[in-house]
Amino acid sequence: MTNTREFTDYCIAQSTCMEEGKPRMELSGIAAGRFAELTDACAKREKAVVGVVRHWDASKDELLAFYQRMQRLQRVMPELVGVIFPVNDDADKSHQTSRNLDDLIQGKQIQSLIVPVRIQNYSWTAGLNGPAALLYHGLKMQGRGIDGISCFNQSFHVAFEDEELKKLAEKHAESSFVLPVKTDRARKPQINVYDVINVLCGRAPISIEMMYAVRNTCMILPLPEMVHLNGYNAYCNAIGGNEDHEFMARLVFDAVRQKDYTKVREILSFIEEPIYYSDSAWDSLSESKQNSKLAMELTAEKKIAERLALLNQTQSYETPLAERDFRFEQ
Repeated sequence: MTNTREFTDYCIAQSTCMEEGKPRMELSGIAAGRFAELTDACAKREKAVVGVVRHWDASKDELLAFYQRMQRLQRVMPELVGVIFPVNDDADKSHQTSRNLDDLIQGKQIQSLIVPVRIQNYSWTAGLNGPAALLYHGLKMQGRGIDGISCFNQSFHVAFEDEELKKLAEKHAESSFVLPVKTDRARKPQINVYDVINVLCGRAPISIEMMYAVRNTCMILPLPEMVHLNGYNAYCNAIGGNEDHEFMARLVFDAVRQKDYTKVREILSFIEEPIYYSDSAWDSLSESKQNSKLAMELTAEKKIAERLALLNQTQSYETPLAERDFRFEQ
């Protein structure tokens, strides 16, 4: 490998869309070294998972607690080689989060491969696409393909009970896709595969109950699938989010078009055999705030459904060029 700074800067350049107003990534010298180590660790394995966790304004105590959760996850799922940590640089006061991570790494309080990435012109989709594009170009530069590499996108506050963590690792051992379900006490309605299929196909309306049941901030996705569809669609940033639902719906429709029903079954299996996680940030919201957020997401889902109906008439489910915030293939 060349100098780690040069290596990382090359990967950033390859990932960046040149149009004005598009998101930009920046890594400190410490983060650049960690990113080079991360791609090197992935390149040496047949199967590897890289976490992607979005957050900002995090104290050192919060980051150390997060690090302990990742260590626990890594003990159960050793394929997890590290975490790329995108930070909303527009909202992060004086680069607090990335500076705190650099300090903890330099002081050896964080020893695993956690890579802070500052993103300007930040958005929900940029926080997912940027790390994936960076990883893609890093592996390409290393001379390794991307087969066997997955991204574990999750909220900063996600946590698993021991039994669910074990189920997560077992599921990942046998499947390319792992889509855990957030547990929400007795409020969570019961749904089945046919409910979801009917909504995706437009045969049933999207309901607040359906939104509550499938709302997700935690999933393991193969990196080749993200590259194939050119990532998450930045269109979702303007309509209230739900970029994860929009991406998975396109992935399902694309698999159906390709007659890849094995992939469809894999993706939807989480409904029949759920793996549960908790999200303390969501749980801390009042019921009225949860309902308000769900109502906003319901509006987004309806707009996404309208967009998907148009895409069903086209030849491609890729994110349109104008709605990509980072680059995969050149």
